[in-house]
Amino acid sequence: MTKYVKEKYGNAPIIITENGVADANNYTLPISKAVQDYQRIRYHRLHLASLLKAIKDGVDVQGYLIWSLFDNFEWNDGYTYRFGLNYIDYKHGLTRYPKYSALWLKKFLQKQSSSNRGYSPM
Repeated sequence: MTKYVKEKYGNAPIIITENGVADANNYTLPISKAVQDYQRIRYHRLHLASLLKAIKDGVDVQGYLIWSLFDNFEWNDGYTYRFGLNYIDYKHGLTRYPKYSALWLKKFLQKQSSSNRGYSPM
């Protein structure tokens, strides 16, 4: 898709917004299991790898925004799906727990930051 945008629109800047994956909200899972969102990690890892390849191929990708930081209310589906990097315990005061994907993203960004010291894309 990014290559198509590059070729069709003269390499217009691309910012990917609200990119994410939903989990069914399974109220029977204990929180310790509900935060194990390996499919979300895989989803974002593959998307970011694809974007890196596109950037190396000259596509002007300027941003990638994950949907969403927290589980939230979706207008069409209410609380039946979870999109967030952080689990919200709706039954106990909206307590927040980082999902595995939040921890993965933190490590990923720290690794990228340390490997790009002194590099400025601007």
